[in-house]
Amino acid sequence: MSAGRIETLVVDASVATRWHLTGEEHTDKPRLILERFSQGQVQILAPSHLCYEVPSAITASTLGRRALLTRDEGQEAIAEFLSLNLPTVEAGELVLSGYSLVHEHQISFYDALYLAR
Repeated sequence: MSAGRIETLVVDASVATRWHLTGEEHTDKPRLILERFSQGQVQILAPSHLCYEVPSAITASTLGRRALLTRDEGQEAIAEFLSLNLPTVEAGELVLSGYSLVHEHQISFYDALYLAR
């Protein structure tokens, strides 16, 4: 990174979800990324499907006998996530590149979209 340029980080749903789930392990580093983003120290970028993956994970954390969040807490967490207005790249622009990365790295298609350019 050269002087004067702000670092851009690509975050996936597991990182962004940990911003909102207090009962999860390994939340220190994800929360540091969010703090640095909030302070303008880093930029965050992600494929557009992040806007569905994170609310889906938060919703899942409100279900079952061992729910991490109440229904109201889940709704608040989703609203908070959406209020971040994270910059995203339309997943459609990444599809062909992502497809190649699936085979190159033996990863899921959705994970490949985070690596695609």
